[in-house]
Amino acid sequence: METLFKIQNNKGLEITFSAIGAGIVDIIMPDKNGVKESILVTPLNADDYFSSKCYFGKPTGRTAGRIENGEFEIDGHHYKIEKPEGNKHALHGGVEGFAFKKFDVEEKQDENYKYLIFKYLSKDGDGGYPGNLNVSISYRLSKDENKLRIDHFGKSDKTTLLNLTNHSYFNLSGNCKRNILNQILYINSSRYGEVDKDVISTRINNVDEVYDFKTAHAIGKFIEAEECQRNSKGYDNPFLIDQPGEHNISAFLLDEISGRYVKIKSSYECVVFYSTNYPDSVVVNCGRSLEKYDGCCLEFQHFPNGVNSKFIYDKKDILKMEKEYKEFIEYDFCLE
Repeated sequence: METLFKIQNNKGLEITFSAIGAGIVDIIMPDKNGVKESILVTPLNADDYFSSKCYFGKPTGRTAGRIENGEFEIDGHHYKIEKPEGNKHALHGGVEGFAFKKFDVEEKQDENYKYLIFKYLSKDGDGGYPGNLNVSISYRLSKDENKLRIDHFGKSDKTTLLNLTNHSYFNLSGNCKRNILNQILYINSSRYGEVDKDVISTRINNVDEVYDFKTAHAIGKFIEAEECQRNSKGYDNPFLIDQPGEHNISAFLLDEISGRYVKIKSSYECVVFYSTNYPDSVVVNCGRSLEKYDGCCLEFQHFPNGVNSKFIYDKKDILKMEKEYKEFIEYDFCLE
């Protein structure tokens, strides 16, 4: 079975996907001078993409983010899910989450779009999760606009947890030639989740100066503030979107030097902004090991660990038996 798939449109956007993890491997986009470069931080070696615990471009699942103590309760049933040896909490679905599974792939196109559709059956008890869960992740690229839409679908024969995202590391400078600290970020959010030393949200706060991205500003402007560095060594927080949906921009990222920016709309009510706070030995596409602040992850999802959170009352990460999970993320890649 083929593992890597590439699609491109009439505007010069080229995207590579992987059947392992149903993820985005790379996005090639011109800058304002027409120079085509990668706008993601991604491993230089494909084998590292398939195996890395940095989750480059992957959907992560069944649940994005941490599940406190690797445990949760649904309808009076207590479940324990896999967590890495020596770790207190489960992360991004468990030891062998969706990021490392091989998905079936369907390619198709119509007059306006090219599609890649990835499907996977996660069996009852997989990683400790209940229910036979059918998951579909559809990528739709417009032929004449630089727009990529991700549609997440799921249905289970038991009530279970499902909280998908996309874990791409954006860096609009091109081939990761500069870090993200001078790139401009906007998040349409008035409230964010404060995290503890284990990066578990403990409460929801109104944004203050350090966490206010409703006024777009450089990522590095407040990133060294003590409250930002104390527990997560940078940004690694969920932000509650004020007006999610088709008609409002939930976030955008801009690199003023290259002129590249990406506008994001989503049905998800939350985005986790992670500023790549920890170096890693994996060699990325600029030819060196991953460094702190190399990438900007904007992980649109339901509130992480919502099932265990006393302050999250609408637990959207719980998927009821035979109900359909249906959410989207749409990227509009532009030049300023």
